Amino acid sequence: MQFRLAFKPIKSMYVDADNPYYESAIGEMITKQRAFLELEKHGIEDYGEFLNDVGDKLEYLATDVLDWLGY
Repeated sequence: MQFRLAFKPIKSMYVDADNPYYESAIGEMITKQRAFLELEKHGIEDYGEFLNDVGDKLEYLATDVLDWLGY
């Protein structure tokens, strides 16, 4: 079962407010496997720094992954 947040998280101040890719990720949870796939799409093969910064979890907010990637 997937739960949705009742509110939208505040976006990073460094994100373009008109970014539809980021907008579509707000409030979405993704698995660790999906987060790693997103990292790989951005050329990151070693997940160590990501895990140190964001934490080793089963699921992540998609925006946390995009924020870490610099969106």
